[in-house]
Amino acid sequence: MNNFLRYFGNFRKTETGLREYVDYTGRKFVLNPMTQKWESGGMVLNEQQMSMFTLHSFDDPSGGGRKVGLVPIISLLFANALPSGVTFERYVTETTYLGSDGLIKRTTAEHEPRFEYDSNGNPLGLLIEGQSANRLIHGITFYGNWKLNSTAVTNFGLTLVSNQGTSPENTNQANRLAVYSAIGSEFAFISSSMEKHVEIATDNASHVFSFWAKNGVGATYIAASICRSTTSQDKWFGIIADISGNTFKTFQATTAPGITFANVERYPNDWYRISVGTTASSSTGISACIGIVNSLNGSFSATGRPLNSNIATATPEGFTGLFWGAQVEAQFTPSSFIPTDGLVVTRFAESASFDEVTSALGENTTDIAILFEFDAPLPSSGFPYLGRLFDSATTQGVSGAYNFYLARNVDKLNYYNEIKSVTVQNGVYTSTSNDITLSYTTGLNPKTLHKVAFTYNPNIVSAEALRSVNSESLSSTAGITQYPISLDKLFIGSLSKTANHLNGHIKTINIYNKKLPQTDINNLTK
Repeated sequence: MNNFLRYFGNFRKTETGLREYVDYTGRKFVLNPMTQKWESGGMVLNEQQMSMFTLHSFDDPSGGGRKVGLVPIISLLFANALPSGVTFERYVTETTYLGSDGLIKRTTAEHEPRFEYDSNGNPLGLLIEGQSANRLIHGITFYGNWKLNSTAVTNFGLTLVSNQGTSPENTNQANRLAVYSAIGSEFAFISSSMEKHVEIATDNASHVFSFWAKNGVGATYIAASICRSTTSQDKWFGIIADISGNTFKTFQATTAPGITFANVERYPNDWYRISVGTTASSSTGISACIGIVNSLNGSFSATGRPLNSNIATATPEGFTGLFWGAQVEAQFTPSSFIPTDGLVVTRFAESASFDEVTSALGENTTDIAILFEFDAPLPSSGFPYLGRLFDSATTQGVSGAYNFYLARNVDKLNYYNEIKSVTVQNGVYTSTSNDITLSYTTGLNPKTLHKVAFTYNPNIVSAEALRSVNSESLSSTAGITQYPISLDKLFIGSLSKTANHLNGHIKTINIYNKKLPQTDINNLTK
């Protein structure tokens, strides 16, 4: 199939009928009704070759029948399975992912890839995450392990019971927190939360607290806080989420470091994942707090514990909420849930690579274009990689590589494409970065697929770098004079097996062995 694609290049002509395709040279392929083979003169396409037509064809809105779009030399599709030639690794550890039925799944199998779906059951692709640990050692069973913060007031109480409802993984392990009072009673600013102290291993690093919440009775507003101190009034950072409207507000004391991340993400079956983060201190650790409040403009105590005011209910039951899957990790954004029940648990880093680049790409490693379809959370720092296409003979591609990675700029993502290449004469390499900016704020649901494409046209003096994000074209001319001599390996979703992980999903990677015009790469990212 590779020789076929290399020979015919890109198919961009229209189909004159459902049983006929025309390639860019004018050669017509007709479906033989007797053999069900596609033929042109003496040439016959096999089923796999014809699937490339079908995969990259689309209805022409102008009424021209079917158009056959750009056919990549390498097409890696990660909707629900690993493409041929892709290697995936993750050492044994229990981890989770969101299945197509909307339920959280667990896996302990070594090197088993995880394919996730959005809340509507649409595939997001292969999940690639770096190493992380859940330092909250009772993330499933809360009762008996979490401290209750309750004000002693007549006819008022706070109860926490485990195994009181169906969890996001369809087990009876949801924890029920209830705030109750006598019928008609009202109390002002009552502490109504549960809390767990967490020891921190990495000082002055971003930490994020996350958990799943669901309304039981009247628990429309869920509060969470991450507290750096049990006594100071300037060390807590909180979020109140309206889980009926999927909105939230943040609250914090006036002293730095402030909130580094806050989000509410909807899951199937009326569950929501609520997250709040800050920079933690290893000397004091942190306290993770969850509470039920009665307003999006609710209150927190001087030490950051959620407060409930003016409880007036028609039933003794008061407010009840269901909670599950609590996690504190040394990351800027929450990763997939790591189950804990008494011990800190570490999920090991994942890696994916494609080792058949040379056989598919051939000798042409300068005129290339590449498309990524992916989603990723907003990084705090560093450079999460979409991929690295490189020559493995040059020290893991430190030189001789095409790098594609992300960086944070205030509340936006910058998409960087960089070439690192080595000259044959003296071994000195030059590198150039060109950025594409796509607005992507912290309040957005991170599970949103984006498309970004890059293409290069090298010449003696410089190289034109054309770029496109979600059909938006950006272009620049970069002074790149040296290119990788050969390419044989593609790291997927990371810089290497252990560094700069995307912490998101890769759904599609397409590589083309020619320079594409701006209109074509814009079409690729629609």
